[in-house]
Amino acid sequence: MKNLNFCFLLIISLLLLDSCGDKCQNLITYKTQVPVYMSKEQLAKSVSSIPAKALTNTGKIWIYDKYLFVNELNKGIHVIDNSNPNFPKSVSFIQIPANVDLAVKGNVLYADSHTNLLAIDISNPLQIKILETIENAIPPRYFQSDPSKGIIVDYEEKEITEVVDCNQSYIGIGRPAIMEDFAVRGNALGAQSNFAGKSATSNVSKGGSMARFALYDNYLYTVNQSALKLFDVKNPAKPTSAANIEIGWGIETIFPYKNNLFIGSMTGMHIFDNTNPSKPVLLSTYNHFTACDPVVVEGDYAFVTLRTDETGANRCPRGVNVLDVVSIINLRNPTLIKSYPMKNPHGLGIDNADLFVCEGKHGLKRFDATKLEAIDKNLLEHLEGFDAYDVILNDKLLIMVGKDGIYQFDYSSKKELKLLSLMKVVQD
Repeated sequence: MKNLNFCFLLIISLLLLDSCGDKCQNLITYKTQVPVYMSKEQLAKSVSSIPAKALTNTGKIWIYDKYLFVNELNKGIHVIDNSNPNFPKSVSFIQIPANVDLAVKGNVLYADSHTNLLAIDISNPLQIKILETIENAIPPRYFQSDPSKGIIVDYEEKEITEVVDCNQSYIGIGRPAIMEDFAVRGNALGAQSNFAGKSATSNVSKGGSMARFALYDNYLYTVNQSALKLFDVKNPAKPTSAANIEIGWGIETIFPYKNNLFIGSMTGMHIFDNTNPSKPVLLSTYNHFTACDPVVVEGDYAFVTLRTDETGANRCPRGVNVLDVVSIINLRNPTLIKSYPMKNPHGLGIDNADLFVCEGKHGLKRFDATKLEAIDKNLLEHLEGFDAYDVILNDKLLIMVGKDGIYQFDYSSKKELKLLSLMKVVQD
């Protein structure tokens, strides 16, 4: 037994001596996001229409006439024939590298591509034509770059294996915080029903509450991180830069309503008088906690959702999760009526006091907002088991986009939403 103990101690000692003499290292494997580069020439040549493809990473949405347009984050735009919401049909996919935002006026699609604003003829979605390109119209979303490699148009996941010191703390580099990540997938809802309403869009043209592009009169309004930028689209095929209005830090969304523009930021809601569409004038700002913030308006009231960031990108790490109801009877002095706790509110929509709030991974909530000081006591429905990012309401049709697909509901009944269809996303 003594000999065995001696041998054991000898082996341990030798191992300790060996570790003292050699540098301790580990072989680790991790996943990270690496930039995808493209030259300016490649960027311009890459815009084209191809046959319809599956949804994989959905973003902003827009409706016009019978069509639904859905952004595929940094890849382009799906064109969907939505004349029958029970059976939406993918028509084509417009490849647009580094695309996030969009708007449609007549047969012209406006879309960003890195810092360029494109005007695209979509009269034939299967054979699009670039009508105009305004370079450097939009500030870049990615703050890091490498001129020797080109323009950063996207980030892709890559698995890396390397040797690191044992005492080195290492975390893989993620995509920039300004990116919006829709990579997580979820479960689908139940059965379909037949939509008894009118056609899907009734010739309207509008985006969701998360939109950074808006159309009013003969102008296209776009917001970036710090400014409101106008483009004259009197001739839709030939947009021209019109004005640039500095607002402040953290600008996120834009919502036109009557003769006003409501601009959501991470620190407040900015209200502009848009009586003269070529020269919006700032009237006031409703300040709130730092949080991610879209806004919609109906009548004399604005509905603002504030949320913390649950994606890990730390865009709003100290935010709150609430729904603010704000009186705008006096546009120069917006005042808070009441703030309601929420789980993680994203986009929202309202139609005649029928209020819908997307709660991210917590699903979709429907409230009767007739009594503004008792909205929490009038929760009509809470649909769970799926992800909800943003909605468009039109003619009793609710179109909702989330990480697991595009849902369409008939909301003509106050008793319950009726699921009409679901276009699922698929894994890359």
